[in-house]
Amino acid sequence: MVHSLWLGSHQFFILALPLIFWLSDHHFERSPVYILGMSVYFTGILKDLFCIPRPYLLPIQRLAISNRASEYGFPSSHSAISASMFLMGLQYALHVQLIVQQLTLFLGLILYGFLLVFGRVYCGMHLIQDVACGWTIGVFAWTIHRVFGEVVKQWATSTQASVPLVLIVCGLILTAAHPQPVDNCPCFEDSTAFVAVSVGVMNFVMLVTLYLPKLDDDDFS
Repeated sequence: MVHSLWLGSHQFFILALPLIFWLSDHHFERSPVYILGMSVYFTGILKDLFCIPRPYLLPIQRLAISNRASEYGFPSSHSAISASMFLMGLQYALHVQLIVQQLTLFLGLILYGFLLVFGRVYCGMHLIQDVACGWTIGVFAWTIHRVFGEVVKQWATSTQASVPLVLIVCGLILTAAHPQPVDNCPCFEDSTAFVAVSVGVMNFVMLVTLYLPKLDDDDFS
């Protein structure tokens, strides 16, 4: 069960996100980057704001695959990632034509969500309320992208000269707005990394649209 924690690690998404781009039908394009980024950013803010430690396990040894077991526990960023990935996968499965592929995706998503969330509780990394709040944040991040994603995409891919400047300023504001934790915590590093990636991706898409208009947007999704 401890190895299921890898499903929410940086290494997993370094491998998984490019595969989504290369093997999918480009229906989601850059959506996973933005949704996962919001999930990590929102959970990072709450972790550093409340500074609630992980569960205190007196006779039990906590199981972990990284050196981050000492960071704050509320809310669970793995649960937020699990919720957002589950909803994105469910949205993708609804566009699949073959019933067998749909059922396979549904079962895979259920297994992924269960292993990732239950594994955090089993290994002593989180309490139930940590997981519940994380799932709520993941659903919230997916909903924001579902409602405003297309509008932001149209604006970011426009040829307005102010787009890069606005994106950079927004990225700096989001970075400055991140609370300062009591103890050292990698949440700030994760949040700023996702903000930088999201801003960089949007700026790159804008430059491609401006200087390489004949190329299909799917080639850079």
